[in-house]
Amino acid sequence: MDEEGAIHSKPPASPSVMVTHASPPKAHRDYPNPMSAVLWLRPADGPFSLPPGVTYSVHGHTPVRVAVQQDKQVYLDLGAYKTGRLALLPLHVDGPRGLVVLQGQGRPQAADALPAFGRMLPAELLQV
Repeated sequence: MDEEGAIHSKPPASPSVMVTHASPPKAHRDYPNPMSAVLWLRPADGPFSLPPGVTYSVHGHTPVRVAVQQDKQVYLDLGAYKTGRLALLPLHVDGPRGLVVLQGQGRPQAADALPAFGRMLPAELLQV
């Protein structure tokens, strides 16, 4: 997504944020097709290089203890189906900020079993 909110299948000329399911489109030994890799790779397979003009990328797929940034990748899947925590991140091309975590029904302590890595992103916690 670019600074005007337009969504592209290829990186635009101006700075942008990449949003994919699991990882940036990068060929990998287990997934030689980059478009398959975006569905299945895990953070341990990276960090991943980004296309020119992409300032950072945002991913789910791998539940993590808290929302984190590893290199230029942001991982937001907080395992809401177990923990009751759902991450919301407004997209800004100059970097991730404004993270809100909604806490609903669930077991927040279930997050203790999830992996922790990277740099924790500051978040506002809202009970819902």
